[in-house]
Amino acid sequence: MQPQPPIPPELPKSKGSILTGVTIGFGITLLVGMFVGVSPMPEILIGLGLLQYVWVVPICLWLRKAGETQTANGLWIMSGIIVLLNAACAGLIWGMSGLDFK
Repeated sequence: MQPQPPIPPELPKSKGSILTGVTIGFGITLLVGMFVGVSPMPEILIGLGLLQYVWVVPICLWLRKAGETQTANGLWIMSGIIVLLNAACAGLIWGMSGLDFK
């Protein structure tokens, strides 16, 4: 009887990639932005930065449960960047349009 070959050690499970999370976040936000942009209420486009958390939170929770913590971090990073860009653009649009919030 021949001895059985040793079982190779288990490889560490991948935790995903931050770049993958950023790409997923950008892609989904782009798709949602295209649909929201053609809506009859363009004002909602200003709130797209906050609207994205409707889908970001469940996807991040799912990714963390699946062990893809780095991908979830990338998704959070991209959503933060989008919120900041959205706030800056909304401020410029409101400022140039002369709206008064008094």
